[in-house]
Amino acid sequence: GTVLIIDDDAEKRRLIVRRLGDAGHTTIEAQGGREGLDILKQQRIDLILLDILMPEMDGHAVLRILKSNMRTSHIPVLVISSLQDEGSAIQCIRAGADDFLSLPVNPTLLQARVSACLLKKHLSDAEKQKSQELL
Repeated sequence: GTVLIIDDDAEKRRLIVRRLGDAGHTTIEAQGGREGLDILKQQRIDLILLDILMPEMDGHAVLRILKSNMRTSHIPVLVISSLQDEGSAIQCIRAGADDFLSLPVNPTLLQARVSACLLKKHLSDAEKQKSQELL
């Protein structure tokens, strides 16, 4: 699947791109929320990895926009953040995030969560396709 990484930290993006690339995933990078939203208008994305603490537009604002838009509300969002408190994770999941990982991210856990989100998306897409074929 195609994974969009929205994070203002170039080093963190580079590490994630390398990990996911090693596992055979296609990745696209955005340096911030606005750039990520622009990419979503142009490309088909299967999963979004989203940072919360970013300048200009934080991850909470991006998540609200994603989940309120019919074109993007179905895309799974995995939040990866330096925020360590449980409250942040709960807030993100209540806002529509599918999962939350705190930094530093264990590479094996990252891959497992990405694979789980992509599988869930694939199954959901297949179910929608079948429903449309039946109509």
